[in-house]
Amino acid sequence: MRTSFRTIFSLIKDSKLETKKAELNILIMPGGGAGEIKKWGIENFVSASKSIAQSVNKSCHINVLLGPDEKDEIVFVEKLIRSDNRFSLYINIPIKDIAKLVDECDLTIANDCGPSHIAQCMQKPYIGLFREPNTEWFLYHPKSIKILPQEGQGIKTIQPQAVIDHAVTLLKS
Repeated sequence: MRTSFRTIFSLIKDSKLETKKAELNILIMPGGGAGEIKKWGIENFVSASKSIAQSVNKSCHINVLLGPDEKDEIVFVEKLIRSDNRFSLYINIPIKDIAKLVDECDLTIANDCGPSHIAQCMQKPYIGLFREPNTEWFLYHPKSIKILPQEGQGIKTIQPQAVIDHAVTLLKS
């Protein structure tokens, strides 16, 4: 485990990524390279993040990490940024920058996507949204929470309030 942490921190050290800061920094990863079946929806991520900040009564900056295939989500966030300076968008950035972004954020919320594993391994507050149990893709630790839809339901049926409640609990602990 020590080697893993050394590797991650070496990556962070090599990153030149500049981020904006607030009292609360949230990273959302709303992508889903496997398609719509893995996507909770950018609107849900944004709404939940804003509500989390309001619930803990802190100014917030929301960092959005997307891959190049999430074209609709990119357009949505670019439009959002034009009217709300609390958002930053990162598209297809290197692993060293993802590690630094995770390290500088107080909370990561992601659906089941590759970059989310970096957040889980760093053992920082993490909420993972999964369409099915996938226990082999989830790293259990005291600061990680996996949220699933009710059996037989899709990921889009996960209630934003469940994410908000878990996030507030993680941030207060």
